[in-house]
Parts: sequence; C-alpha cells; structure tokens
Amino acid sequence: MRETSYPLEPTGDQVRAMLEAATDSLVEFFESLPNAPASDLEGAEELARSLREPAPARGVAFADLLAVVRQSAAKGLDTAGPGYLAYIPGGGLFAAAVADLLANTLNRFVGMWHTSPAMAQLEWNVIRWLADLFGYPPEARGVLTSGGSMANLSALLAARKARLPDDFLSGTVYVTDQTHASVTKVAMLAGFPPANVRVSRTGSSLIVRPGSSRSASSRPPARPTPERWTRSKR
Repeated sequence: MRETSYPLEPTGDQVRAMLEAATDSLVEFFESLPNAPASDLEGAEELARSLREPAPARGVAFADLLAVVRQSAAKGLDTAGPGYLAYIPGGGLFAAAVADLLANTLNRFVGMWHTSPAMAQLEWNVIRWLADLFGYPPEARGVLTSGGSMANLSALLAARKARLPDDFLSGTVYVTDQTHASVTKVAMLAGFPPANVRVSRTGSSLIVRPGSSRSASSRPPARPTPERWTRSKR
C-alpha cells in the first residue's frame, strides 16, 4: 500500500473512504429525486453570502467539504428532478457522471493520437456515430466539445476558414431571430464586428458568406437577448 504525507496525493484507503462518502451522499440525493421540488430558493442568498471567505490557510476534512456541497446544492433549481420542465439546462445522466469520474481520474490525453491511441479511438467512434446519424460522408471529421457554446465557436471558426479569405472582416455572419445568443458572442470572439452579424430569413441558424456587411442587409445586427435562448436549427 502506498504511503504518503501529501494531502493531494491520498492513499488507496483514503481514496476508498472519499468515494464511499461521496457515493452515499449521491445515492441519497438520487433516491430523493422523485419527490424533489423544481426549485428551492428560500434562504439561498443568505447561504451564498455566508459562504464568502478568503483562501484558507489549511485544508479541512473531506466530510466537512461534502456537507457544504450538499447544503449549497439544495438551494437552487433542481434540473435533475421530475418537476423541472425547462429545456435548458436539463438533468444529466448518472452514467455520464460516472464516465466523467473515470475520465478525470485516468486523465489520458486524447488531443493527439500517439499519447493514448485506444482512448482516442473510443472518442473517434462516438464522432463517427454522430456523423453517420446526421448523414455526413465517411471523410467527415469532428471534435467533442464541453457544450453548445464551444461547439458554436468551433463551427464558426471552421466556417470562417472555409468560406472567407484571411481578411475575413469583409465577410458577414447571418443568423435567424431564433439563433442561440452564444452564436453572436462567439462571432465576436472569432473577430467579427457586431455589424457583421445580421439577421436573415434563410431558415438556417448560421451562415457565413463573403461580401461587404454594409450591402448585405439593412437589418440591424443580432444581439443576445432572452428571446434568443431557444433551440437553434442545425
């Protein structure tokens, strides 16, 4: 058995104890979901303020940290419960949570093939399944992102590279009035001025075209608004 005196390098027994404590807490949460309210915000602001503190000089017991996490999670929207009906955000899958635990613990780098070929292949399998599902050709490629906003940024950068010259400021990004607000944000992160992002009635949520933004449309540039937090068309 590996012995250690470093708090961030636990022994096997310490890892097992942490996992057992976390598992017991999660199972209790999981079993409470059928009767869970959609939200509980009573006292949430007061709780948040009570948690403000400077960086501690010493660590605390894992059980104490776990108690703070459970107390904090109890105040807010319960996206995993049956009473929560909003489209975004939604409750996650428990199998995905276990997968995250495995992935974060094993910590294999799949950004390059040769660092972990088999793990990279598993990721490629998922990408290929998605490509087949949407009818993309065998030569289609892709990446898995952390969420929709990063996916939109990746898509916009790919479109900018494929459709526009190096001086891409002459191009225009067309969006619909139902486009997710992140598209406008990532367009600016990709270097497009707000005036180059314009509302279109083409039916697609994102189109990148060469040409002057001044003559492309007389409509004002799209801006992130609450009304645009709806599902985007692919």
